[in-house]
Amino acid sequence: MLIARFEEEEVKQAVWECGSDKCPGPDGLNFKFIKQFWQLLKPDVLRFLDEFYVNGVFPKGCNASFITLIPKVADPQFLNDYRPISLIGCMYKIVSKVLANRMKRVMPVIIHETQSAFIEGRHLLHSVLIANEVIEDAKRNNKSCLLFKVDYEKAYDLVSWDFVLYMLETTSFCSKWVKWIEGYLKSASISVLVNDSPTAEFLPKRGLRQGDPLAPFLFNVAAEGLNGLIRRAKEENLYKGFQVGANNVNISILQYADDTIFFGEAVRENLMAIKTILRTFELASRLKINFAKNSFGAFGQSQQWKQQAANYLHCGLLTFPLVYLGIPLGENPRRGQMWDSIIHKCERMLAKWKQRHISMGGE
Repeated sequence: MLIARFEEEEVKQAVWECGSDKCPGPDGLNFKFIKQFWQLLKPDVLRFLDEFYVNGVFPKGCNASFITLIPKVADPQFLNDYRPISLIGCMYKIVSKVLANRMKRVMPVIIHETQSAFIEGRHLLHSVLIANEVIEDAKRNNKSCLLFKVDYEKAYDLVSWDFVLYMLETTSFCSKWVKWIEGYLKSASISVLVNDSPTAEFLPKRGLRQGDPLAPFLFNVAAEGLNGLIRRAKEENLYKGFQVGANNVNISILQYADDTIFFGEAVRENLMAIKTILRTFELASRLKINFAKNSFGAFGQSQQWKQQAANYLHCGLLTFPLVYLGIPLGENPRRGQMWDSIIHKCERMLAKWKQRHISMGGE
């Protein structure tokens, strides 16, 4: 299925799934134009995909993109206050969307169930509910449990292409698919928009472009390497996960794209294993761990032990309720104040006239 010939209906579906009014890339076109004149453009589009199928590379210029900076805060003052978004040409995005539609069908098979982002049938709330069950079980029964929340530095921008290709081979993708992805990655060129004018092009050596349909799936494949390290450490009795509930379900790690949280017994051996695993993963994938922004917490241990563990991991101490994926954990969900921050966030995102029609009873 992954390397079958590109069919007309499959390509048309990919085109119609792309937003019509997205900002255009270097080609100056958006998908509203392509959809409007599809019958006229269809032969050229299909011929382009046939050439990619055979050669696995993009002609020069077809994989060019603009980077524009989107403010993350109301009044940005520093470069870190912006999020880089890639504006990609339509022909490239059609190929990327077709490959993404194929790849997402095999993702539930190759990606472990502890990763819940961008995978059909898995949802953000799954990770939140599991994390909340772990915290509640540890608090109620005073069990020995550690929590280590990991923060990556600019995860999409730093991931190694060689590591992505290695993980594709490790997860049994065939050589033709790996060749396609290699051509997709290594033919890229980028210009930065400064005051709406592009700078000179440069060639990236790593990273995945935010705004690219295939990028989330490739990042998940790379992040699966961390999951594999945890599983191997458990097999070698180097890491002990946390046993939840009467059935003793073992939980060691939860991932939502680059949002990662470790669970395990609150023992020094686990701290040493976590530090070794993260350093190994960083060297292999080039995903740099920002230890200064990481957070550590534990149940069933003294405050002195927690502080010593945080110092060993070069991070701060967790405070509860812990905010994970935007939802507070570790508080009584029946208390109204726990949900105040989420309600206020929703109110800020809604127009005032829409707020009037929301029933507080959830009807």
